[in-house]
Amino acid sequence: MDHASARKLIALNTTFYQQHAASFSATRQAPWTGWNRMLPLLHNRFGDEPETISVLDLACGNMRLASYLHGCFPHTDITYHATDNCDVFDTQAPHELPRCSVEFQKLDILSTLLGQPEGEPQCITSAPCELVCSFGFLHHVPTFELRAEVLRLLLAHLAPHGIAVVSFWQFMNDARLAGKARSVTAQAHIAHHDIADILEESDWLLGWQNDPSALRYCHHTNDEEIDRLLHAAGARELTRFSADGASGTLNRYVVLERP
Repeated sequence: MDHASARKLIALNTTFYQQHAASFSATRQAPWTGWNRMLPLLHNRFGDEPETISVLDLACGNMRLASYLHGCFPHTDITYHATDNCDVFDTQAPHELPRCSVEFQKLDILSTLLGQPEGEPQCITSAPCELVCSFGFLHHVPTFELRAEVLRLLLAHLAPHGIAVVSFWQFMNDARLAGKARSVTAQAHIAHHDIADILEESDWLLGWQNDPSALRYCHHTNDEEIDRLLHAAGARELTRFSADGASGTLNRYVVLERP
């Protein structure tokens, strides 16, 4: 896939979230089950009640991760760096959480990594962070090369003693979601062939809340591709696990540290 095609898919998702931010955020209020699986790793790395912790949340959405971390570490001073391409979500930012300093930056990181628009900063925060996260985002990143570049970016913002946690949405393992993906993508090949015809292997289009016209681009990443991505990014894997959804397998979490 060339850069022009990748930008077309990025623009499709940008439009989707601009138009459906409110309804999407309404379905993203509770913490993911996988975060509870992540918590013992954080306690093991940073202690039960660290004095401070710095966090980077790439593609933060409505910033519910900040509220979750504050609940888990109520006596810790949290510096929370959040970035997202859709600033509509920022209206729900948890700015009033005690001992939590929230810094939001609107940034189209994918267009930046592709070299457009020129001059937009890649550096999300000048200081490395002890916890770097990206949840519910990598399935929106077109091409293997760009997914690997996002992982490299996360590692570049990671403190030497810190950990990074990312999730990969394995929606094609769910029969209901897989059926929707096949149906919506098949319809798009007729009605939106300019989008559907540029999809690569394991790329799909999905609708939203029974509206197949609310198109969003999603990539299913299996474990074999995860292995290749980590190798390409030069990441050191600590562990991985599955969680979320009725099956407990909708998301594949990978915990990383710098080599």
